[in-house]
Amino acid sequence: MFNLHTAELGLTSFGSVTLFWLALKANLGPFQRINNDWDISYGTYLYGWPVETTVLWLNHNISPLLLVTISLPVAYLFGVASWLLIERPAKKMWKVPLRLPAATVTMAAEDVS
Repeated sequence: MFNLHTAELGLTSFGSVTLFWLALKANLGPFQRINNDWDISYGTYLYGWPVETTVLWLNHNISPLLLVTISLPVAYLFGVASWLLIERPAKKMWKVPLRLPAATVTMAAEDVS
């Protein structure tokens, strides 16, 4: 009666729909503001694979637990550095409205007519 492949497909489908609903529609109160000030998740995700690959390259016989124990804090530090040096300044830069000189806007409007 229980089919492992069908259960896996159902769990994957239901799980992905649930995650998207939680991310986009659910009212989670204070948890929705959890990454407003410090969002290191993308940097940690981005640098996680290169860090783990480097650790594996340096030691081929490392156990998975030791690999995570070493790689996660290093990737976390890279994520913090990425947030502080790249992402946060870029985010602040986009909050500044772009102001074009009035002559440029007028010239562009004349070109359209």
